[in-house]
Amino acid sequence: MLYPNRIKIAVCGKAYAPFDEKVLKKAQNIGREIARLGCIIISGATIGYPYEAAKSAKDAGGISIGVSPADGKSAHIRDYHLPLDAYDPIIYTGFGYQGRNVILVRSADAVVFIGGGCGTLNEFTIAYRLGKPLGVLAGSGKISSSIDVILDICNASSEKPSFIHEEDPATLVSRIIEESREKIESV
Repeated sequence: MLYPNRIKIAVCGKAYAPFDEKVLKKAQNIGREIARLGCIIISGATIGYPYEAAKSAKDAGGISIGVSPADGKSAHIRDYHLPLDAYDPIIYTGFGYQGRNVILVRSADAVVFIGGGCGTLNEFTIAYRLGKPLGVLAGSGKISSSIDVILDICNASSEKPSFIHEEDPATLVSRIIEESREKIESV
């Protein structure tokens, strides 16, 4: 395990245009905060908001891990049209997007969501079922704007993960780190 004492935060969300410039800047701020606070960012080795967060974390001197749906570097570029530059290591799963999502979320101590569609919903339900601390960037649109309804549907289970809904990237990251530490220490 890389850096076992560092909290690993997955950033999931909208990967395809059009992008809201304000949300894009907030995604970048989330990445920088994760790096500044000494945590590791993990993403789906993709484009969009998760890419911007990962690139900003790496540019700020942090560690950025990508979890790819492809089975190798050439398929990552050729078949999935995904970037390499925002990630220190990339883990090539060969499991497609759905299989990649399971590995991505299971590898994290907490998960932050920024906008997103069906793939983000898949990542959210995996994180929810695993009891990961969940953070949502308020006002980021798409799935993230529907989270309260989704939580209401999911809340049939007795064990509910901690949930943070925050508009400010710095506050969101610091609160998700705090929740992660509490969960780790309670084990």
